Amino acid sequence: MRTITRAFVCALLFGSAAAGQRLALWYQQPAEDWQSQALPIGNGRLGAMIFGDARREHLQLNEISLWTGDEKDTGRYQNLGDLFLDLTHGAPQSYRRYFSSAPQQVMVLRFTSDKRGAYTGTVRLTDAHGAPVLGAGSRLSAGGKLDNGLEYETQIQVVSTGGRVSAAEGALHIESADALTIFIAAGTNYLPDRVRAWRGDSPHARIMRQLAAAAAMSYTELRAAHIADYQHLFRRVALNLGSTGGSTVGDIPTDERLVRYRDGAVDPELEALFFQYGRYLLISSSLAQRLSLQHQHTDELLAGGGNKSFRMRPAVFRLCKQPAGSTNGGYP
Repeated sequence: MRTITRAFVCALLFGSAAAGQRLALWYQQPAEDWQSQALPIGNGRLGAMIFGDARREHLQLNEISLWTGDEKDTGRYQNLGDLFLDLTHGAPQSYRRYFSSAPQQVMVLRFTSDKRGAYTGTVRLTDAHGAPVLGAGSRLSAGGKLDNGLEYETQIQVVSTGGRVSAAEGALHIESADALTIFIAAGTNYLPDRVRAWRGDSPHARIMRQLAAAAAMSYTELRAAHIADYQHLFRRVALNLGSTGGSTVGDIPTDERLVRYRDGAVDPELEALFFQYGRYLLISSSLAQRLSLQHQHTDELLAGGGNKSFRMRPAVFRLCKQPAGSTNGGYP
């Protein structure tokens, strides 16, 4: 049996590449460190860091408006929670595809296999602020209110092909599913309106509408809408810096290529890959015409200067944003 413990291909593949260029980051082991190894997806508002363990997948979740503080205290960006998927499949070939959809405003996790009834296991959600997780039917939910009055909520919905999904003890239990589509939706009652004290309606109804709309679409439709939305920016630029010696360079894991590059190996294809990876990160954190790379991902509750929330000085942030114009990345 062939088991791949971690294989993550960014949405770079859905964009524009020079002839023969493989735009993929891949690894042979799961991530252990949030900052240096986990890989991000995002839609400008809703993001996740993926650890990639095939046996016990872990996604750390974020929603961009989850902040503490008020007009007197700027506050800190907050971790939303964590999703854990303990799934056994026992199939020679199984596939996992994740993306954060801007058109549907949900994250989509797709699990398929070449064996019927392949997926059995549990889906668990933990709330970073200690809110209880409730399970009903094929859904998990958690939510609460921060000290500044900001309401937040996370919803997980599992749609299975074949098999059975049930809820018990704050988790979802999956039995013998052929395939799974898992939706993640989250939001807060933040409102960019000072007259209303920066607070709007409860996020619950909005999240339920987003889940219902996404679940009504096929996976093929969801993926096509996501790719079209992403491509209109990404495919504007292709970069060819030349070929790396050896036709099998793409078969070397990305972390090993980086070590070789650090030690002096010439790898122009790796340089082009990370140029495009940088564009992927910028686009994925700035869809819906917002540039938010510095605060779409954090795994802490005290995210601020000098930690893992990617908070940057304004001058550094401007340097990250400036290439968007020179690579034709502006919105019309």
